[in-house]
Amino acid sequence: MRRGDTLDRLLAARGMGPREARPWIEAAAAVYDLRRLRPRRGLTLVFDRATRRLEAVHYEMDDRSLLVLERAGQGIRAERAALP
Repeated sequence: MRRGDTLDRLLAARGMGPREARPWIEAAAAVYDLRRLRPRRGLTLVFDRATRRLEAVHYEMDDRSLLVLERAGQGIRAERAALP
């Protein structure tokens, strides 16, 4: 991840269109402003190996908090979690 990157740009680089990315970005907005992605913070994208579908996003918001986005049924669940 580089300075100025956004989640939608990172997802597009992995082949995900704006229509597919929108629910992830909208879900995250309730927990964290994704315009503030910072270099040197951990970002993990979890894809299903068989379907290549995005299943989860984990982003280190700060030294103590993790943004967790996960596919839940027909939607995306967003929460703030403590870093392990």
